[in-house]
Amino acid sequence: MADYIETAMITHALKQSAVTDIFGQKIFLHAAPEGVRPPYAVLNSVSPSNDSEEFGKSRMAQPTLQWDCISTNDKTPCSAFLGAHAIMDTFANYQGTMEDVVVKIIWIRGPKTFPLGDGKIASIVETFPHYEEP
Repeated sequence: MADYIETAMITHALKQSAVTDIFGQKIFLHAAPEGVRPPYAVLNSVSPSNDSEEFGKSRMAQPTLQWDCISTNDKTPCSAFLGAHAIMDTFANYQGTMEDVVVKIIWIRGPKTFPLGDGKIASIVETFPHYEEP
């Protein structure tokens, strides 16, 4: 599976102060390193990477990518919730070129927030980037 859209989205998120003010540089692809302390975010593909459609002369990929925003539950609103909203604000209806990936639009759903146990909480955001396949 190609991770170029995921890598482009993480790189773009790390350029946004609203995101880095909450997570710092702790945004990971597929899984957080063992022992990393919250708050942090993890981006995963939850649909096939080959989900695409014909669009004019090119093919458009349209995977479902899930952002898991994790924090402790020591304040209200928690950092996971605030981070999820920063991710949503960064990508909602985004159009343009992101790290050499031509994005037609990104749709957003979420956040869904729930306890993880051990004093941690998760806020989940789903993103649906529609981008040109290389």
